[in-house]
Formats: sequence, C-alpha cells, structure tokens
Amino acid sequence: MPEQRQTYPLLGMTCAACVRKIEKVLEKTRGIEDVSVNFAAESVAISYDDEIIDIQSIAGIVKDLGYELLT
Repeated sequence: MPEQRQTYPLLGMTCAACVRKIEKVLEKTRGIEDVSVNFAAESVAISYDDEIIDIQSIAGIVKDLGYELLT
C-alpha cells in the first residue's frame, strides 16, 4: 500500500465544529487511513493510499463541505 502522509493548508474553518465535520467525513472516506485537522494552524494532516484516492479527490470532498484544501 503506497501510503502518502502530507500536511496541507485548510481554509474556511470558523470553529471546532468545522474540524469535527471535516474529520468525520474524511475518516469515512475509502483510502484515507488517518486525518487530523488543526484549527489553530489552519491545516490538515492526511495519510492516504494513493492507489485508492488522490489528493485532488480529497480536495474535492473538502470543497463540497464548504472549505478549501490548498494542494
């Protein structure tokens, strides 16, 4: 499993509920192994299997939630 572990800037969060919403959806996404959103740093650390999902797809999921993942 070719796992990628990267940290990306994440824009648009306004509260802790935003963090939980993003983590909850991404944790249930096939191919994502681990996710940790940092509200104070406005970033997200993601471990994912790039044979199952790519970062552009993850950014699309985040965008659908109303936030912006900068890749």
